[in-house]
Amino acid sequence: MTAQAGFDIAKDFHWLAVTDDRGRPLFNHRVDNTPEAIANAVTELLAIQDEHGQVAVGLDILGGIASLLTAMLLAEGLRCVHVPGLTVNRARRGTRGGENKSDPRDAKTIAEQVMLRDDLRVVDLPD
Repeated sequence: MTAQAGFDIAKDFHWLAVTDDRGRPLFNHRVDNTPEAIANAVTELLAIQDEHGQVAVGLDILGGIASLLTAMLLAEGLRCVHVPGLTVNRARRGTRGGENKSDPRDAKTIAEQVMLRDDLRVVDLPD
């Protein structure tokens, strides 16, 4: 079994959605862009990984406002991939109500893209 997570990145807070290997939601909630809140989210992801196996984490933005989150995820050994914003937008538009953007919907779409695609760019810490 596996699980996948999607982070919709924003300046003040991110939105995290996690689904199992069949796309069923495990949780979906806000994560403030602070070290403490991100550490709690990482702990949740590691617990999911213990129960469901490898967790792949999709991020829609790299660098800048996503730097702290990305560094903390990678430091804990979580596999991260980039799901470009345009990909999220197009995939979301194909769903019921998809023309209306929302952070929870985008996070779920990112997690779904991680589950469905094997060509997403892996994110690594710079040397």
